[in-house]
Amino acid sequence: MKENNIKSVGRDGVRDTAGRICRKVWEAVLPKKLREMNRVFRESVLEGYNAYKKVLSNKFFKPDTRIYFMDYGGSGDIFLCCSYLAQKNQILNNDVLVAAGSVVSRVASYFNFSYIVEITVQEAWDLRIMDRFIKKPIKVLPLLYESVPLRYSGILRHMQGYKGLNFSRLLRIGIESNLNILDDFDRIIPYRFYCEKSELEALKEKLGLKYQRIALLSPYMSHSNMREIPMAFWQQIAKYLIEKGFKVYTNSCDEKKEKIIPETIRLCLPYHLITSIMDEGGGVFVGIRSGLCDILSTAVHCKKIVLYPKWKIAEGVSTWKEFFSMKDMKLSDNVVELEYKNKNQNWLEMITNVINIIEKENYVE
Repeated sequence: MKENNIKSVGRDGVRDTAGRICRKVWEAVLPKKLREMNRVFRESVLEGYNAYKKVLSNKFFKPDTRIYFMDYGGSGDIFLCCSYLAQKNQILNNDVLVAAGSVVSRVASYFNFSYIVEITVQEAWDLRIMDRFIKKPIKVLPLLYESVPLRYSGILRHMQGYKGLNFSRLLRIGIESNLNILDDFDRIIPYRFYCEKSELEALKEKLGLKYQRIALLSPYMSHSNMREIPMAFWQQIAKYLIEKGFKVYTNSCDEKKEKIIPETIRLCLPYHLITSIMDEGGGVFVGIRSGLCDILSTAVHCKKIVLYPKWKIAEGVSTWKEFFSMKDMKLSDNVVELEYKNKNQNWLEMITNVINIIEKENYVE
């Protein structure tokens, strides 16, 4: 019995040694890119297939159901894509949306989908990689042209900003190519969320805005990122607006990650309410370019100052303003767009610039 145990241990040792040798040979012989492909297959394609099965197991689907799919977790992408689908009358009674996370679900809930399936952002990314990998039509229909996970397998992402290919144009190209819906409009018309008048009046009463105008400062974009704008900048803008009689709020829906600007009040509202409250009575919005700017573009009486970092977008050829400009995309006329130079910016000069715009454009009475 003892001898057999010794032999068994010996065999395991041989296996371990053989395994180590094989791994060393693998690492030495196989090029790095092939190893990366193997890793992507194991960690993303297979996981994406599991997410795909999870989606299709949903009992609410009918035989004629179209399953739209948004694999990016931001608010602006889903808002503009759904706005365009609504503009083209392409959200029908049985249509479903697979949403990457809760933000996408909340925005999509304002559109006429029969059902929304929420999966995690990671599951959505894996599913999109799986879709690209198999190169065969699957039952989910991606809305985006190419998102973050496809940076190694597509070319459109690297053409962002090239010869007028701005955000709106590429979104429309993605919908045309993925869904075979002809792009015969020159712009996306942003969808206005409906708000009951009684609900808006109750909110104004709650916020104490019956006799005061609202100013909303938005220093955060996705992942609670301030894009190198110092808090002192926001403090000075807030101080000025308070002196001018505004009730000033910080757009912040994450108490841990998104600190409010001193002397302001935290505000986190459903999208239909924040649009209506900013539109009613002509609120003032100053914020970094984010998906909220796309949604607020429908607040035509809201005065908007939008800040763009003056650097090149990832995997593209243009600056942020060139690619995401609300004016160039014809989303809003009532907007002033400013660029800042991150670490080299003279912030005192920028504060003066913003205040001058507020006064020049008659934002204050």
